[in-house]
Amino acid sequence: MIAIKSFQALYVYFTHYQQYRTVEEYLVDHYFSGFSVVAMICLCAYLISSKNWPLRLLIVTSMAAVGLAYIFNDRRTSYVGVAFGLAVLPTLLPFKLIKKYMLHGLALATALLVFTIASWNIEGPIGFIGNTYRSFGAETGLEEPSYRDLENANLLHAVSQNPSAGLGYGKEFEEVFPMPDISFVYARYRMIPHNLFLATWAFGGPLTMAALSALFVTMIASAGKLLQKSREPGIFLLGVVSLFYFLQYFTYTFGDLGFQIQRNQMMAGLLLGACFRIYGMLDEEIKDKESSWL
Repeated sequence: MIAIKSFQALYVYFTHYQQYRTVEEYLVDHYFSGFSVVAMICLCAYLISSKNWPLRLLIVTSMAAVGLAYIFNDRRTSYVGVAFGLAVLPTLLPFKLIKKYMLHGLALATALLVFTIASWNIEGPIGFIGNTYRSFGAETGLEEPSYRDLENANLLHAVSQNPSAGLGYGKEFEEVFPMPDISFVYARYRMIPHNLFLATWAFGGPLTMAALSALFVTMIASAGKLLQKSREPGIFLLGVVSLFYFLQYFTYTFGDLGFQIQRNQMMAGLLLGACFRIYGMLDEEIKDKESSWL
């Protein structure tokens, strides 16, 4: 479905090119990028396992469409999540697997480095890595604070006023630092800010923030345990998909309302439940083998 949506998105992009270059913020929506990463990982796994050349051609075509739509959608929150995933993945893999595919990993890292250097000063979407890096400086505002700077400042003020219990949910934070009024498109912008980690402390206190943090730690740990214990390609694929989705979900929650979107919660819940259940089954199998040997 993501591949079909990507073909549709590319058609819209190229038939309305000027509009997407100058007006539109994204091609599909914020969270399409997170699901696109999952789709690309799965398509890559299918490409490796398939021996049917017509099917492999279809998979490569789909990967190209999903990859282009992902770049044109241009969500830096997802880029950061993918970067986190690439950084964390080697630390969770079994050493034997790292040793076996070390040359492949080095080749991929070298190709990524060369592409980054070659495209650093090119405008998007080709130069999306350099543009993403530069956008973090632009986000703070060159002459005055940006919207999110003001939003975070107001949340920090709310934390300072009620550090132990928070304001309570269903209330609006006080605009000590005046923000642009966006109520005509987002009526509850003082109730549901972008940075939901900081918002959990501002509205629910430090224990609420700790609970949210513990949830993400559990997600990432469950994916990591599955990667370490898996003995089948399908289970290993589930671990990789879960890790990259959980880390993108984390970055979306940190900076882009990710925890408020129902489909994000549904996907994260399904993956966490699958990781937890399958890891439990694998752990039981290992214990049974150990007890039978004794």
